[in-house]
Amino acid sequence: MNPLLKASCKQQHCWEKGTQKKSFCNRAMAANEINPRQTLGDRPVNLVSPPPVQKGTVPTDAEIAAEVVHTYALKKFKSSNGYGVPAVTDDELATACKHEHLILDAATTKSADFAQQLATITRQNNRIIQQNDENKNLMKAYGINARAIAHNAKQTDAVHRLKPLAKEKAGGGNSIGTVAPLMSAPGGLFPEDVHELDNMQANDITRLSTFYGDDFGIVAGDTIRDKVHKFRMFIG
Repeated sequence: MNPLLKASCKQQHCWEKGTQKKSFCNRAMAANEINPRQTLGDRPVNLVSPPPVQKGTVPTDAEIAAEVVHTYALKKFKSSNGYGVPAVTDDELATACKHEHLILDAATTKSADFAQQLATITRQNNRIIQQNDENKNLMKAYGINARAIAHNAKQTDAVHRLKPLAKEKAGGGNSIGTVAPLMSAPGGLFPEDVHELDNMQANDITRLSTFYGDDFGIVAGDTIRDKVHKFRMFIG
């Protein structure tokens, strides 16, 4: 063969071979762009699903993320039929979707449980604050009553004035530490002096018993004089 013709044929063959190789590479690159989960070389795509979260356990953020990403990948594989894309069966996709639903449901339950726990802690804190306030008021009532009892114990004449006591027990519509209003005031309860004390009626004693949350030691069958005497012992 003519050397010039032979060189020309060889050049043409190389050009055609190079063109075919270039064309094949372009097609492969295009397939990779359409299907970004295409296998890379000899490394297969990992289709192993994350371990399912056991029922009754609380999933971690990492477990939630792994399950969601895996299910998303299977959905994309299932909808793609291009070069290098692994085949996904209906059963595999259905199983992954079920696991995703379970783990998201468990995560939602976790959030609901946390909200419930937070509400419980808030109620407990409010109760502690309320208890602290009641304790402060009770200590204040102890101080008021100690002084009032010491004062009242010395009052014997009708004109001697009395000092009202503060509540030490909850209930009766008034908070602990509330001092009973004097009888001379509208809606008053507490006798202002010994004379008013000695002339109290049964309903006066009953109202004071309700206010203080104490029966003063009164029992069935006590006369009005007995009731007044026992109230007198209560206030000093």
